[in-house]
Amino acid sequence: MAVIGLNTDAAHKAIYGDITDRMPVMVGFNLPVFNYLGHLSVEVEWYGSEIADNLNGYNISGSSASPTPYPTNWNTTFDKANAATTAPAHKRDNVKWSIHGSRMIQDHVLFTFQVANDHYRPGIFDGYADSNPPRRDALLVTPKDWYSSLKLAYFF
Repeated sequence: MAVIGLNTDAAHKAIYGDITDRMPVMVGFNLPVFNYLGHLSVEVEWYGSEIADNLNGYNISGSSASPTPYPTNWNTTFDKANAATTAPAHKRDNVKWSIHGSRMIQDHVLFTFQVANDHYRPGIFDGYADSNPPRRDALLVTPKDWYSSLKLAYFF
């Protein structure tokens, strides 16, 4: 568990919400696999932030291109007065989860798999003319969104 920002004055609450909305709570376990797998891990996260899981809205200021801590248009994009209509979009991605496992065969072949609803950003390349970093927004924003991956590696 962590607290992101300790200031509780009105300005910080207006931008980032209540202090409980700035506390990601995470838990993970390595489950016993009795030599059937190398490992099997289960992770769950709750994070009640009202800010969408999207890095596209953050300012890049100056020639050093360092991000600022304020999302662009933060004072107009999330209207607390209309929270009844806007809050569900921000609250539906509060829970993230992942299941990850692996198995090594004959000390040379490694299989890994993952099934998850997490902060997946695929890094889609739009072409050489693209000057912006690819896909800075998370793709999985509802509880029904999830993905799976299977990887195979060979070691000499």
